[in-house]
Amino acid sequence: MRELKISFALGVLFMFLVIVPAGIGIYYQWTKLIQEFNYPGYELSLNNSSELSKSEKLEIDTWIAENGLNKYGDPLGTVYTGGTPLFNESTGQKISRYDYILMRHPDRPWRK
Repeated sequence: MRELKISFALGVLFMFLVIVPAGIGIYYQWTKLIQEFNYPGYELSLNNSSELSKSEKLEIDTWIAENGLNKYGDPLGTVYTGGTPLFNESTGQKISRYDYILMRHPDRPWRK
C-alpha cells in the first residue's frame, strides 16, 4: 500500500512539474499562431504602406506591369524561400506587399 502512495505521489508531482507546463506552453504557442494567421490586419508594417495613397499604389502596380516585374517588384522568375518574400519564416512576421516593394525600392522609381 505504501508503494502505491509513493507511486501516486510521484505521478502527481510529474504531472505538475512536466505535463501541465508543457500543455500551457503548447496552448500559448497555438493561440499565438492562430492569432497571427487569422487576425485581420495582422501585419508588421515597416514603412506604413497603409499610408500610401490609392494613386501611389496604382502607380506601383502600373510600374510593375510596364517593367515586366513580378507582383513583388522583382524580376520575373525570382524564387523565394517559402514561396513568398512577405513572410519571414524565422521570425514568423508578415509584411504587406507594398511594404516589401518600398523596402526594395526606396527611391520610388514609379514616380520618375
